[in-house]
Amino acid sequence: MVGVQRAKELMLSAREVPADEALRLGIAMEIVPADGLLARAHALAASFRGASPLALGLIKAEVGMSLATDLRTALANEADHQALCFETDTHRTAVRRFLAKEPAAFQFPAAPAG
Repeated sequence: MVGVQRAKELMLSAREVPADEALRLGIAMEIVPADGLLARAHALAASFRGASPLALGLIKAEVGMSLATDLRTALANEADHQALCFETDTHRTAVRRFLAKEPAAFQFPAAPAG
């Protein structure tokens, strides 16, 4: 997210990163007041309800392996995973909803809090 030089600086210095800097660097998604944190976490979690569990799991696996593989392998894995997801009921439902001009079942991120 921040590049090798900035990542080294942050890790080697072990300094605290203020919220506004974390947001600017892209290592935080948003700043939420402490009293709204739990509600925001619940809203974000709820936004995944309509998502494909298979697709989410494959994305997490691919990101986890991304630094340990070459581009050709990563792209081949992604193509294989897209083919797997294409065959699911979740995908068929998403296509049906799209063609019927219905709202998507999966919306991320959830709208920011207030």
